[in-house]
Amino acid sequence: MSVLARTNGWLPRLNAFFHEHADTPFAWGSHDCVTFAASAIEVQTGRRIWAPDWKNEDEAVRLAVSLRGLEAAASAVLGPPISNWRLARIGDVCLVRSEGKPALAVCTGQTLAGPGPKGLNHLPLDAAEKVWRVG
Repeated sequence: MSVLARTNGWLPRLNAFFHEHADTPFAWGSHDCVTFAASAIEVQTGRRIWAPDWKNEDEAVRLAVSLRGLEAAASAVLGPPISNWRLARIGDVCLVRSEGKPALAVCTGQTLAGPGPKGLNHLPLDAAEKVWRVG
């Protein structure tokens, strides 16, 4: 069960969010996997649950290590994950591998979306290693 409740009108706002960021390139601290997931959650729930404070990869990695990794950090905020990718729903946050490293993505209903060098990258749903419910 998610610790977050979606507000009325969340689905059109989330679809607009995906469209708005389709061509936004990856940028540490402003449009990386954590800031993207946090913004997607805010669009759905009206709550800002993460306020990332890093400007580059080294700072982000140091913080993740201090929190015992990305999965532990996400679980501390979102509650326990589920392991079955088949249960991922639109708007849920998922742990994936990007170039062999853990990353967060958001389920679009058909893919898992996350920031890439030229805009959103889309992975197949079965790329989700863990799923956190939103709503």
